[in-house]
Amino acid sequence: MRIVDEAERELILRARQGETWAFERLIRRYDRRLLSVALDLTGDLGEAQDVLQDALLAAYRAFPRFRLESDLFTWLYRITVNRARRYRQRRRRWPEQPGELPDRPTPGVGPEEQVLGEELERQLVQALSELSGQERAAFVLCHRQGLAVAQAAAALSCTEGSVKSYLFRAREKLKRLLGPYLEA
Repeated sequence: MRIVDEAERELILRARQGETWAFERLIRRYDRRLLSVALDLTGDLGEAQDVLQDALLAAYRAFPRFRLESDLFTWLYRITVNRARRYRQRRRRWPEQPGELPDRPTPGVGPEEQVLGEELERQLVQALSELSGQERAAFVLCHRQGLAVAQAAAALSCTEGSVKSYLFRAREKLKRLLGPYLEA
């Protein structure tokens, strides 16, 4: 668990008492990373923004019950992952056309490398959609967001062993799905 600094602790206490400005300042620290998680889990920027908005509203409503014993960042990740899972389940029931991937410009990269990087990103997003919910969440949290296995386990409310198992299966499936593309 991450050690909470005194400034964050004070903001948490104020936000728990209903001071909206304090909650907003806390969220600003993590909103880009949470959006990135939602994007990786949904594969669509518009859907990711909807998921994040839903997750932040849920967090705001639940914040008076947030205990300082857990890490705020992990708690927000857990809410975002759960909301993204629900969103994906609803989307399976009512399929829609997939949206465009947002541009993720890479500084210092030439046009050819940029196009190849964008194509690889599209292939990866497509391959991620073939994973189970648990495999995808574990892969995104550990490999795309850089969380340690223990942090991913806390965010997913499961054991570290389960996360390792999900990661193993995800990597094997991704190797199979992306293998032909990567060999070219």
